[in-house]
Amino acid sequence: MNNPYDPINGGYRNENEAPHTVENNDSSEIKREQQVNNEQPSYSYQNQSAQNNEQYHYYSQNSAPYGYSASPSYSAQPNQQYYQPSQNQYHTPPYQKQSANAGYYGGGYYSPLANSPYAQPYIKEKKKPKSASRGFVITSVCISLVISFFLGIITSSIISLSMSDSSPIYNQAGDQVIIQYAPKDEGKPIITDKGISAYVASVAANTVVEVRTETVATDNYYGQYITQGAGSGVIISSTEDGSHIITCAHVIEGATKVTVKLKDGTTYEAESFVCDAESDVGVIKLNVKGLPTAILGDFSKVVVGEEVVAIGNPLGTLGGSVTNGIVSALDRDIIIDGTTYHLLQTNTEINPGNSGGGLFNAEGQLIGIVNAKSSGENVEGLGFAIPIDDAQEIMSDLLEKGYVTGRVKLGFSLFEIQTQDDIRAYFKYSRYFTDYGVYIATSEDPNFCEGDLLVAINDGVENNKIASLADLKALLQKLEVGQTVSITISRINGNKVQLHTFDLTLQEKKS
Repeated sequence: MNNPYDPINGGYRNENEAPHTVENNDSSEIKREQQVNNEQPSYSYQNQSAQNNEQYHYYSQNSAPYGYSASPSYSAQPNQQYYQPSQNQYHTPPYQKQSANAGYYGGGYYSPLANSPYAQPYIKEKKKPKSASRGFVITSVCISLVISFFLGIITSSIISLSMSDSSPIYNQAGDQVIIQYAPKDEGKPIITDKGISAYVASVAANTVVEVRTETVATDNYYGQYITQGAGSGVIISSTEDGSHIITCAHVIEGATKVTVKLKDGTTYEAESFVCDAESDVGVIKLNVKGLPTAILGDFSKVVVGEEVVAIGNPLGTLGGSVTNGIVSALDRDIIIDGTTYHLLQTNTEINPGNSGGGLFNAEGQLIGIVNAKSSGENVEGLGFAIPIDDAQEIMSDLLEKGYVTGRVKLGFSLFEIQTQDDIRAYFKYSRYFTDYGVYIATSEDPNFCEGDLLVAINDGVENNKIASLADLKALLQKLEVGQTVSITISRINGNKVQLHTFDLTLQEKKS
């Protein structure tokens, strides 16, 4: 094997390269250089002098063979290529750390011997880093302390400002109420080039919430158990006193616990809620401020045929769903569970769970609260919503007084007999039954007795006959508080059924 180091002058050479000249004042070295130029030196051990043979063994034992005939080990990093020096300059392979076996990859960087003729040009003196002076260290510590002090003041100010915005307020009973901040809703930009539905969704979707309820039910077999329900709601206001959400009464009526889930997934438990079954309007209050609120539209400007968008929580699991359609009619009298409602009709897709959600016009303004869907064989596209003007008026009464003002009451406790099941349910009154209709159970006015059958209000006036509770509710909606009316009843006297008429001054219903 050929040694890449010339044992005569210590320089690298190959067959095509002229020998390097090493600076040396010794004339014998110059003569040796001239001799090399005239003849090819032999690298055989038998032809070397003792001095050269010793030098050769020195380099062979202490230096890695970087010539072309060397074969390094690739056991440590088999994917790397062996580094070869260029023709004109010695190169140190770029190893990462020093090793005892510096000629192989994976061992470290190559470090030539100090007395090697190739070591001197590439050995650089490492300067010892200067240690920081004591004064510099003290100054740095002082500056850090000053910066920390001011940062602490700024942080404390920010926290105090936040706490001041969340300072407790007190309700009328003097109880402390903590108002929470709603998480900042970055939302998405308003969409104006993707159609009406996309625009309305980008403007109003964040104002519609999911409503979940828990109700304690009692059964003769199971005892008490909890039932769960779901619906929708729309955020109407969010002030320092909290936020109010409008929904349907049948969504929250009878519930023992109500929770609200925002579009971003944040969930709050309701502080309180109130509802009015006659209008099917309910209101939920949260101790949270800063929520996005819906813009209320003017229902008097709504026209048949205009495009509308419904946003709600169909099936109770698909919160934020968007459907679209048109206004089919403005004033429909729909009887639901014996109660007559004046509703807007739409062909927008409505499903269970949509109740309490919002019906928006093309400007993203709230014009109705979705509350019903007509279902049955061959029935499609019949959805209904409470006009926002009616819902807002009822909501204001519920929040201010706890009941809807202007409603009249007769002062009777009533029940209805329409089926055999009703007869069995009210069997204790069966001795009074002479016909189907509405019967008095108790009365605040002594002129009316238990078992009296209501016949008419202001008898002689068209359509004032009473055949059901729905008929009675419809009649009372036309009357005013303080008005005196004549009420005709049917009563059993001995073996005879007689009609009697009594005057009654109507009172305001407060519950």
